[in-house]
Amino acid sequence: MKKILVVDDDRTIHAVLRAILHKDYDVHSAVDGLQGVTMARQVKPDLIILDLQMPAGGGGSVYERLQIIAETALIPVLVLTASSLEEAVKRVPGLPPERVLIKPAAPKDVLSAVSQALAS
Repeated sequence: MKKILVVDDDRTIHAVLRAILHKDYDVHSAVDGLQGVTMARQVKPDLIILDLQMPAGGGGSVYERLQIIAETALIPVLVLTASSLEEAVKRVPGLPPERVLIKPAAPKDVLSAVSQALAS
């Protein structure tokens, strides 16, 4: 079963994503940027779902750190944010627009984006 790491400071988002994904994926959670980077190195997920606005390292800085660490650099990242698509792409240089989901995202959109990110 593929592993997904959700990095978001909102525990409700964790619960919603776990409910959407738990049948098909092993879902792990981190509540801030520092914990997200640490867990990414430990868990070695197949995909990271990352919020942009959170304490202990916003999503942009977490994304940058993940890209420079050898064991996490190739893990695909899907950004789930309340910001606009334009703002998300600006805050995370190099992130493809198709890897951005705007909150609140419909369950079918989450599943589709996860599936596409894992396939690429």
